[in-house]
Amino acid sequence: MKPTTSTFSPPESAGYVDQRAGSGEISGRSASTFNGMEISTLESCGRTATTAYERISMEIAFWQNKPLQGRQITPAVVLNAYGNDTTSLRSGVFLQKLCLRNIPHNNRQVTPDQVVQEFNRQPDQNNEYKLAIARFKAECCLRGLPLNGQQVTPDEVYKDFMESPAGSEEITLFNTKRYLNGYTDRQVDPGHDPEGYAASTFQHQASAAVRRALPLSDNQVPQLNVLTRRALEMIQEINESYNTPPILVTGSYARFLQNHRASFKGIDIICSTEDSAMKLFKKMQALKEALDIDRDLGANDDFFIFPIPGCRAIQLPNAYTIHLKDTSSDIPGPGLMVSVDGRVINGHSAPLAIRVPGVERPLWCLSFAEETRLLNDTLEHLIGNLNPLTVELNQGAAFELPRTILFGFPKNGKERIYGLLVRALLTLDKARQFISIFAEEEPDGQLQAQQQRLRTLAAILQRKLSRHICRSDFECRVSCWLSTVPHVSDFEIKKVEFITSLLKMMHPELHRIDSTH
Repeated sequence: MKPTTSTFSPPESAGYVDQRAGSGEISGRSASTFNGMEISTLESCGRTATTAYERISMEIAFWQNKPLQGRQITPAVVLNAYGNDTTSLRSGVFLQKLCLRNIPHNNRQVTPDQVVQEFNRQPDQNNEYKLAIARFKAECCLRGLPLNGQQVTPDEVYKDFMESPAGSEEITLFNTKRYLNGYTDRQVDPGHDPEGYAASTFQHQASAAVRRALPLSDNQVPQLNVLTRRALEMIQEINESYNTPPILVTGSYARFLQNHRASFKGIDIICSTEDSAMKLFKKMQALKEALDIDRDLGANDDFFIFPIPGCRAIQLPNAYTIHLKDTSSDIPGPGLMVSVDGRVINGHSAPLAIRVPGVERPLWCLSFAEETRLLNDTLEHLIGNLNPLTVELNQGAAFELPRTILFGFPKNGKERIYGLLVRALLTLDKARQFISIFAEEEPDGQLQAQQQRLRTLAAILQRKLSRHICRSDFECRVSCWLSTVPHVSDFEIKKVEFITSLLKMMHPELHRIDSTH
């Protein structure tokens, strides 16, 4: 929902808000009343602002701490400009910002009661002032600020939102912000879904069987920042509304949590259904809108979602990257990669529920055996389709082959074939990583069966690539690029090293992918 006359922002740290603010009246307007008092002093900026643009320009100048028309803008100037404006709630919104950011006006703190009084000063016919008050009360609840001498409870906020326009959407935003602030008690589901946020029977049974404590001590586990933890919380919230959790942590982070590797680069998320993916992105969009609104209060927390196309022809699922920017901590946030892959539904390995420090709910993770099975299925598909796809591309087929490093914008059929070879090599490189993990462990049961299948399929695909009809041309083209790229940055050096390692896999006589050495 896009707010029309006010702003409702996610919470700043409670430590930045003075909860002992005084309750004195606010002054600073001319020819109007403020909180029922006649104002006698006038502080203006040259002349009275008459247009909405001029009034907003004054407020912007204040927040940017820049002079306007040679005068420094103070809260009194802004309030004076908004004093005669009966067409919007901007004066209340501005006063709300002063209160929440602990910025004094006339050397006195602005209290929550004064903000509510200001919103009530000019009730509008559309009852938008009620929504503005409900949003402000939500902020008071999140920050522990008293109204009328008492703490605002979540139930009060829910009640006010349900009596205001678009109540269910506002409750969704409020719930999201409560998660951001670390609250884990009762939440209201605006959709009145009977499953709600309660854990399903499947999850209770499965977690009893597979849930375990994180094998590493807390001081060994890399910390996740607040935004990352809240994003993971939202995922688990969605999972609890299904009989079988459809959104699972996978990739290097899941392997890290299962003790199969010592570190991780990012957090990969796999959605097994389109429905669960849509629910996740709706929640992320609500959070995005809340953070966008929060910029009015000077916060810089944000995240960006970028789509990454997939390709059915090579079983590469569509994906999205989520870059999180959390300014409330010094901990850099790992990127999130979310993919949608229905093949997970047909898996036979139960997901693992693993507890992570700082995340309230256990994380549902794709087991390493199931992740290996998906990789094996992709290897098998490439083995059976590498030559037919090469023929199609050579005959002029122009389906997209994304994420090919060097051939993202192919000019002809040959470059598309080169992109296909890069994708096959990238899959083979992932198989090489998995084989290295198996070399250091003693897998058993289903994992052992998938390990044997992985070695066999990887060796077959490597031989197939080494005999590919375009191998020589491909190696010549890539080698030419390697010889001309400037080695001036760490990124370029690592990129060259990685592509060189991919080329080596085209020679099984020298670098056998299924070798344990």
